[in-house]
Amino acid sequence: MNTKKVTIQQTLLIGLMTFGLFFGAGNLIFPVFLGQQAQANYPQAFLGFILSDCGFILIGIASLCLSQTYHFKKLMTKLAPIPGKLFGTLLYLVIGPLILLPRLASVSFKMGLGSFIPEQYYFLAMAIYTAGYFVIVYRLSQDSRNIVSIVGKVFTPLLLVTLTIVFGLVFIFKMGSPTQPLNVTYQTSPILQGFLDGYNTMDALVSVIFGFIIIKAYQSLGINDAKQLAVESLKSSLVAVVLITSVYFGLVYLGATSLTIMDPMTNGSPILVKVVHHYLGDAGGLLLMVIVISATLKTAIGLMSSFEQGLSEIYPRIKSGYFNKFSAILSFAIAMFGLDFILMYSNYLLNFVYPVVFILILIMFVSPKFGDQSVYYRFSVAFAILPIICNVLAAANPGSQFDFVNQRIPLGSMGFGWLLPAILGYFIAFLRVKKSKT
Repeated sequence: MNTKKVTIQQTLLIGLMTFGLFFGAGNLIFPVFLGQQAQANYPQAFLGFILSDCGFILIGIASLCLSQTYHFKKLMTKLAPIPGKLFGTLLYLVIGPLILLPRLASVSFKMGLGSFIPEQYYFLAMAIYTAGYFVIVYRLSQDSRNIVSIVGKVFTPLLLVTLTIVFGLVFIFKMGSPTQPLNVTYQTSPILQGFLDGYNTMDALVSVIFGFIIIKAYQSLGINDAKQLAVESLKSSLVAVVLITSVYFGLVYLGATSLTIMDPMTNGSPILVKVVHHYLGDAGGLLLMVIVISATLKTAIGLMSSFEQGLSEIYPRIKSGYFNKFSAILSFAIAMFGLDFILMYSNYLLNFVYPVVFILILIMFVSPKFGDQSVYYRFSVAFAILPIICNVLAAANPGSQFDFVNQRIPLGSMGFGWLLPAILGYFIAFLRVKKSKT
């Protein structure tokens, strides 16, 4: 058994890196909007949000360690070869140039530099900023060995310091008191709605992808024993979760007390902008720019690095350097269409990818007890795939026959119509494995 002592400093540094990887654009704006909508019920909504977001971060990373899945290729081989390859490609495109990377660039420009640009120069400024953004991300993501240092030592501390300034102002110079919830769901079921809102951050989706980076960071320290990898990875993940929870509370509270200085907003971005300007005026715009750039840039570096590593495993015959170039160019092109364009199609892709990732995570999580045979993964996904497709089509065509069917599938109205079929597929696979051993 190859064991090596990990220092507290190393644990904290990888924990800061883990926080930095997960805390991106969505993590900054969704809790703020949740707080404004939930108002007086923000503590319950915050609890549901944390259970969903942080809970799946821990479960996702733990599942990789418990199943000893240290490479993406091993995870994909648990599905049939061709479906595994296709789904793996789609997953990395979703967390890379199709959705997350262009979304990070668009949000950082819109909330930062974009607020200072006159309308007639807005598109040109966005093009220059976005091009520069992806050049920086591309260059810094080239050497995965630098991710711990870049994210953990530079961008994460910068983000935490600037957010602490904002939260200090919000808590000391209170804007007002929360009122009645603006949304009826936060009035009747604040914990459940907060739990569902936790999916918007996409942390559950990227927990598996970033989990590989965390494992690789410990392996670079000479940690190769499976049990020690699991223990150390969870230690750093807990450091990250404590930080994420603390920042989320500040953001939720900010949103819950913001109605005194503004009308209700449709998303968290303008709420944060108005609050920072309320306290600091034009200087607040500069501080917010630092917050947004440091929040998004570090996550983008991790995502682009993961994109290259993942696709290099799926397509080993293609030179790995081409993947990051492709990712940077496509991300720039899509980002130039704007945030509304990205959001228009992202939900459909996420409604397909999310459930499959959840199934993989949950099976890996229970694998030490019930086994890690491929049949569990293949049967569970096969039984769930039709309800997943039905849910996607229902979201795209409200009131259609797909919507009608989806509403009648157990849990379908909540977007979980795939859950019971997946459990049924797993149970049948379990019986099959048990029978083969007798």
